[in-house]
Amino acid sequence: RVIVGDVEALDLTEYRGFFDCILYGDVLEHLRDPWQVLSDARDLLKPGGVVIASIPNVRHYTVWVDLVARGRWEYQDSGLLDRTHLRFFTRASILDLFARAGLADVAIRERFVAPAHLRWLRFLPGPFRDYLCFQYIVTARKGADATP
Repeated sequence: RVIVGDVEALDLTEYRGFFDCILYGDVLEHLRDPWQVLSDARDLLKPGGVVIASIPNVRHYTVWVDLVARGRWEYQDSGLLDRTHLRFFTRASILDLFARAGLADVAIRERFVAPAHLRWLRFLPGPFRDYLCFQYIVTARKGADATP
């Protein structure tokens, strides 16, 4: 069965505890209330079910350079500052988003995008990695003790 509609408006209560996995591929940043959508998704998962999301990183160096060095925050047709993005996330705010939704075992994998002469920075600790991370791939699990 395929359900088509606005995820923020659909009534999916009949599917509580139904899904093994819910995917949000570059979706959450386009929503008015991704916190509520993820919380609802948690309720739709079976115990042990997984949410997988890809989320752009607004802390990428290209955004930082334009904002700090040039004083510009320019929306674009696509990419990190896509004009249809309603929300912007960093690693820290992603962790908060998933925690507030009651999801556990949150794991974040980085997708690096940078010119060759800067790629070595991804091996440094701390914020340097975040400056080169273009997008995060996030997985989180509904705890086995959580009710559907």
